Amino acid sequence: MKGKHCLLLLLILGALLACNDPKPVTDALHRAEALMNEHPDSAWAVLNTLSPDEMGQNRTRALYALLYTQAQDKTYRDETNDSLINIAVDYYRHTDDARRKFLSYYYKGRIHRNAGENPEAMLAFMEAEQLVDALGDDYYAGLLYQWIAEIYESYMDYPKAMEYAEQSIDRYTRAGKNRHRLWALMKKSSLFRNMNEDAESIRLMEALLPEVEATNDLELFSGCLGDLILGCLDENRLADARKYYDRYVQKINPMTKTTALLARIAQLYAYEGSFSEAQRFMEAAWGKANDRTDSIILYVTSSLIHRKKGNDRQAYADLEDGVTLQNKDVRKTLQQPILTTQMDFLRQELAFQHYKQRTEKVIWMLGIGLVVTLAGIAIYGIRKRMRQRVMRIQEEKARLEEDLEVLQTTQEKTEALKNGLFESKMKELDKLVLVSLKEFKNEESRNRAILKLVQDTKDQIHGNKKNMANLEKWVNEYKDN
Repeated sequence: MKGKHCLLLLLILGALLACNDPKPVTDALHRAEALMNEHPDSAWAVLNTLSPDEMGQNRTRALYALLYTQAQDKTYRDETNDSLINIAVDYYRHTDDARRKFLSYYYKGRIHRNAGENPEAMLAFMEAEQLVDALGDDYYAGLLYQWIAEIYESYMDYPKAMEYAEQSIDRYTRAGKNRHRLWALMKKSSLFRNMNEDAESIRLMEALLPEVEATNDLELFSGCLGDLILGCLDENRLADARKYYDRYVQKINPMTKTTALLARIAQLYAYEGSFSEAQRFMEAAWGKANDRTDSIILYVTSSLIHRKKGNDRQAYADLEDGVTLQNKDVRKTLQQPILTTQMDFLRQELAFQHYKQRTEKVIWMLGIGLVVTLAGIAIYGIRKRMRQRVMRIQEEKARLEEDLEVLQTTQEKTEALKNGLFESKMKELDKLVLVSLKEFKNEESRNRAILKLVQDTKDQIHGNKKNMANLEKWVNEYKDN
């Protein structure tokens, strides 16, 4: 039997150990999570020491999936497959862990954005947006609003893009993320220009450029300077465009000049009539172009330059090439109502889910309250019946105690009567013995009389064993029986 008990205990212990993940795995995940924000490369290295096969419990697999996806994003490894992050989404959506639930939806949106799947990305971002208040992290809220703004901008819904860009600026300011704030302000400037509010764009860039210059972020500085020059050219403020170019362009390393900035400089020279310089900068810009957006900018700029030169045929050809590349953006614009409808549907669906959750919570609370009330009533009834029963028991006990007292009193009286009877009979016996000794001449008749008297006395006091025993003892001892 002892052996069987030991085996059973070993089996239970083994089952418990099987349900838990090895401590080195959980320690490594927590270490990677702690390193993630400040040292994402180190977090990535820690995660790569683990294997997905080592994850035993669902929560561990979900945390690994979230951290691995987060590390990929922070180390600029653009993932386009959402199979891993879906493990985290499916797990955390049923928990109260607001931060990890937010991050799982946020990085799912980032993956879809990388894959060019904007509607799917927006749906994930909108899920994350519902958790912003519970998250309490202004930095991640700023990142979320920034990406939502970019998607709206890609669909040319500039008012919505502006709304979310301003929210991202506000969140970055609260979080103390100055570099992110400056990038968001540059985005706001470009949105002003896309909304044909060039004066607002220029005003913002003029205020922003000195602050950007102090950061030594050459990429950001290059973008701001290019936008400011372009805004001035669009507003026919050629002298201002030249002033900002002369003041700031020498601060930018030629190797770090972006395609957009080179195109703006080429346009400036062309507007001033220096077409050879414009051509030189355009060639440098084409050498740096690496995506469709750069090509569209260069075709449009080239069209403007050729128009300034009076070469309308080439201007038309460049413009046509640019429009051809923009057809995809036009299709996005046509899809904008679909995206808006999806967003409206999602908002309604999320509102309904929240209403449903609140309703279910109220129903549960009412149900629990009803159960507690019924339990209270039942307990009160049971206690009331128990109190009544205790009272009856106490009353019965008091009655029995009274009866016992009566019985004891009766017994005492009975014993007193018996003792009195015995004493009287003993006195009679004493008298009879004395008389018999004097009056009975015949010993045989005297003994019969004594025996009869003893028998009568015995019959009268029968039942009192103590008195009987004493009586027998006395009789037996009288003259040796």
